[in-house]
Amino acid sequence: MNQIENSPLLANRPGVPVVPYPSRDESLCPVDDTISWSEVERHNSNDDCWIVVNGFVYDITAWLKSHPGGSIPAILAGDNASAMVTTHHRKELTRYLKRYCVGRIESESYSLERDMFFIKELKRRVFAALREARASLHPTWRSWSEVTATALLWFGCWFCTYFIGWWPFAIGMGLASCSLVGSFAHEHAHGLLIRAGARPGWKARVASTLWSIFFPAMFERHFQYEHFRHHEQPMIPDHDYEVLAVAPFIRLAESIPWRPIHRYQHRIAPLVYAFYISIQMMSGLLRITPYFARRKLSRDRAFIFENYVSPVISIVVHFVIPLALVGFWKWLVCCLIFNAVWQCATYFVAAVVHMTDSAPERTGSWVAQVCQNTCDVHCGRFHRWLSGGFNFQIEHHLLPGIPREHLPFIAPIVQKTCEEFGFRYKVFTRFGDYHSSHYAMLVALAQRPGGNMQ
Repeated sequence: MNQIENSPLLANRPGVPVVPYPSRDESLCPVDDTISWSEVERHNSNDDCWIVVNGFVYDITAWLKSHPGGSIPAILAGDNASAMVTTHHRKELTRYLKRYCVGRIESESYSLERDMFFIKELKRRVFAALREARASLHPTWRSWSEVTATALLWFGCWFCTYFIGWWPFAIGMGLASCSLVGSFAHEHAHGLLIRAGARPGWKARVASTLWSIFFPAMFERHFQYEHFRHHEQPMIPDHDYEVLAVAPFIRLAESIPWRPIHRYQHRIAPLVYAFYISIQMMSGLLRITPYFARRKLSRDRAFIFENYVSPVISIVVHFVIPLALVGFWKWLVCCLIFNAVWQCATYFVAAVVHMTDSAPERTGSWVAQVCQNTCDVHCGRFHRWLSGGFNFQIEHHLLPGIPREHLPFIAPIVQKTCEEFGFRYKVFTRFGDYHSSHYAMLVALAQRPGGNMQ
């Protein structure tokens, strides 16, 4: 029997009970204290940063100054960062982090250690293949050229829309913004766009300025926090804001309480999707939902530029200048078209990949949960451009530290490894099938618990 067949991950195959959480390697933490989640959540800023990784609590405030990615780990300050720390880095960091350990967490909402054999084996195969191909783990000219071309398209459409008055070009602006969410914003959020990651400097300021231009109302650090928590447990409402924010209108998980409006969700979904980013950000910032309350990003002094300067830039580019050029009513039409196109398109290429088939719920394995709630979509060049190259979602979730341009290369390795370990690997090759699968899920969840639409 080979090493894979001996793996405890076999217990995660369909129909086989999940194995108990394994005992932790206590040598990784020299401190014997047990720490509550409420205590961890108090240390939730760039200047006072505690994170939880695989059951241990670390005070990484001092480490942030030397971390190559700058303040990226601080996005999950006061929170569980197990998936992001373990999967984002090429080498294991648990023994390195030992010096920052302050105790053990009182309880865990899920375990990642059960999947470490799979993750280590996947990393070994993928990085060996990348080394053999002499692939850079930083964006190359190919990646930058795609981003630059799409950015120029955006600025050209913006000029035609407001300076010349050709309002249909607002559609082109929206499509370009959707593409840049994947190729620009997503890469920058993970610290992969520039070598300095999220470290303060002129490159980061330029990136934040462009962010505020391309994605109005999608605040950079809030998006980063939302996205990283989505990586921790995709499609679980208390972790994934894609599910929680639209819950008053769209029921995307069985654990969300059913409301009468949900019986119509498969009909009103396009309207909600057209403004879902605005709904997410506004409901969080206005405390309609408590999602951002724990992290308090708006009060973190490390993010003053992103929180206060960037919104001013957005207002000037998307409100002040356009109003002066075309007047209120034409500006309103163009603004609505632009936002509806880019937000709805972004939802279909970036969010729906986690919303196909049956309703997702929590599993006993992080890898099983990712694979169950995620799919790849290969529907042609236009869809690939629209997604910004992130139509390889399974690969990205399992190894988020890999630049997007390498995801097609590692996809066969990831698929083969998932199949050997018994994890689902689903690919859609026709947009119609992808779209139908999502709407079948909406229809199923539109039913009141008990199986009727009344």
